Amino acid sequence: QQSWRHGRYAEHHLREHCSSVECLAFVDTPLWGRVLISGAWDGAVYVWQLSRGGSCVRRYHGHSGWITSMAAGSRYVVTGSTDRKVAVWRLDDDSPAPRLTLMHPMEVSVVRFAYPGRSETKIV
Repeated sequence: QQSWRHGRYAEHHLREHCSSVECLAFVDTPLWGRVLISGAWDGAVYVWQLSRGGSCVRRYHGHSGWITSMAAGSRYVVTGSTDRKVAVWRLDDDSPAPRLTLMHPMEVSVVRFAYPGRSETKIV
């Protein structure tokens, strides 16, 4: 709050999206360092490399509905959407298509990572 009151903030428009941004996450990645990942109502996910002035380094498309939820880690991004899909992307993969797509019987409103053990990660 102190930073906002004293005008110490950065403004950057996510111009790649063509509709409202619903989800944002800051993540430290082995590939680009600190990034901002955004998911929007246009069904797209973008990765912004902060050390390069906020340039877009990845574009992922895999939803026909609005992205309503996102979980981001150092290697994966998982999104849920109104199209009843859960999509998984690897950040080191150039392909815009999801590595994995799971169908759900209803619109997906929340996705999260769970870490039950050090050697495994689950999507819930």
